[in-house]
Amino acid sequence: METVKKKPWVIFTALAIFFFGIYLSFLRGPHFSDGDSYSIINSFLTFLDTGTYFPSRGAYGHPIPETVLGFVSYNFGVISSNILSFVFFYLSIFFVANTFVEKNKFLFILLSFSNSILLIDNTNTIDYPFALLFFTVGFFFLRKSILLSAIFFALCIGSRANFALFIYPSLLVYFYFIDQSEIKIKIKKFLISCIITSSIGIIFYVPVFIANDFSISFIKIPFLTKDSSPGWYGGPEFSLISLAPRFVFKIYSILGIFSSLIIFYLLIINFFKFKLIKNNLIIFFIIIFNLTIFFFMPTKYLLINPFVIFLYVFLANTVSKKFLRVLIFLNLLQWLISFNLLEIKYKSENLCEAKHAISAKYTFEIDSGYLAKFFKSLNTAPCYEKELGKYSENYLNNRPLKISK
Repeated sequence: METVKKKPWVIFTALAIFFFGIYLSFLRGPHFSDGDSYSIINSFLTFLDTGTYFPSRGAYGHPIPETVLGFVSYNFGVISSNILSFVFFYLSIFFVANTFVEKNKFLFILLSFSNSILLIDNTNTIDYPFALLFFTVGFFFLRKSILLSAIFFALCIGSRANFALFIYPSLLVYFYFIDQSEIKIKIKKFLISCIITSSIGIIFYVPVFIANDFSISFIKIPFLTKDSSPGWYGGPEFSLISLAPRFVFKIYSILGIFSSLIIFYLLIINFFKFKLIKNNLIIFFIIIFNLTIFFFMPTKYLLINPFVIFLYVFLANTVSKKFLRVLIFLNLLQWLISFNLLEIKYKSENLCEAKHAISAKYTFEIDSGYLAKFFKSLNTAPCYEKELGKYSENYLNNRPLKISK
């Protein structure tokens, strides 16, 4: 497997990306672009004040990020929790590169960080980078220690339970197709890994079961409930007409307005070169499962971070360096300039309300790049400070939320 050569310019580039992400995390402060950031912190603060656990999403919550990010913002401020989230995302890309990318590792890393939506969204105080890092570290250690790997997979589930849909199928693929042991030993390893992962992972959700009187009433998923209206998952009405347009538009947006067509072209011409063997099968399942989840919940881009990252893995392992460099250039271009193909009308233009598209019409207009949009978005703190009560002053002023006695 190819390794990233430690040339001076490679190290310099990696450090430049790291400090650029830290800079954006610092500038963001309390101006979250995702309302879930506030809810994660508030879950921790509510527990401190009342001794009662309230999940950050109103459903099953995300216990590890709620605890860690809440603790950091409480003691050191939201800038610190923003930075911690970015660091987790930053490290996860390198673990993915060293675990799944067979060639063009450094170009894969550049491709991932050049995606403006991927990088900017992960400068929020948010739980997604936690799950992504623990997932990739779990696979990094899988060849070395089943116990250590299972512990990280359990931490992944404790960060975002939906990652279980990636973990268990991927473990089955790994032990069945990649592990070289005898079949009985393969089955034994698979069962041990699943049992340890599940046993530790479910411990993190004991507070959720306690908060719901040890019932599973908090699970409100279409197909399992009769109500097809928007539920805890935050998506539109559960119908093909409502889901499909959002799904397509957001896939197009996160892959890049300049890059999408080229990526689609590369996928078509390289599809039959992609052999479903070894790690490729794991990559395929992650992409398919993540797209399926997102189709039914086409809400925030963070939900499809795994799809984008592992699609980049596929491209790095399959296409030439020339195409990868073109994609990196087009991603970087989007930081500076962009364009709109749709003029979308929203139910409300209120900054502090979730955007719910009610209509759209085709258009073409040049727009500012994502870096300029980032700076324009640093005005959202008032949307969240009202609910923080006694912590609001410290929150708005980027101070530790902890109130001096």
